[in-house]
Amino acid sequence: MEFNNIQEVNKFLLDIINKKTKEILNIIATDYNLDKKELITKYIKTENTNKNLNVLSNNEIVKKTINDNLRCIAETRSNTRCKRSCKNNSKYCNIHYKKLHIILD
Repeated sequence: MEFNNIQEVNKFLLDIINKKTKEILNIIATDYNLDKKELITKYIKTENTNKNLNVLSNNEIVKKTINDNLRCIAETRSNTRCKRSCKNNSKYCNIHYKKLHIILD
């Protein structure tokens, strides 16, 4: 399965979770003589709920994950800063570190 963006992935995963949750809620409702519709309404997330979820972009996730001081300083082909963390006590990630040393040698 191929996804075009993070929202599609989010919807796909939410659908799987909801399906399994419904199965579990049906079992619980039957075992404890509870109202199935009430349980499902209370615990199943709808597509409207899904739209209200704050899904971060990949860039926002990287910015929150890796401190700028620890990120590789190399520039990528798309003219953005590399998202990998620095390695080998240098200012570059492993990939850019190796490329730099191949060029300099």
